[in-house]
Amino acid sequence: MQPLSTLSRYRDSEENGIPYVKGKTWTTDSFYRETVNNFQKHKADGCISVEMECAAL
Repeated sequence: MQPLSTLSRYRDSEENGIPYVKGKTWTTDSFYRETVNNFQKHKADGCISVEMECAAL
């Protein structure tokens, strides 16, 4: 189940003709420490992006 704020962003994007990509994000606290095998695992799991900011929370 998607949070309401996420669903409203999808709806707003569609209503305004703004393209978007829906997918999984991999959150990590150390971008340069990750291994090729770890990267490939997350990619195989369907991750389409990597970000670091949420890892700090």
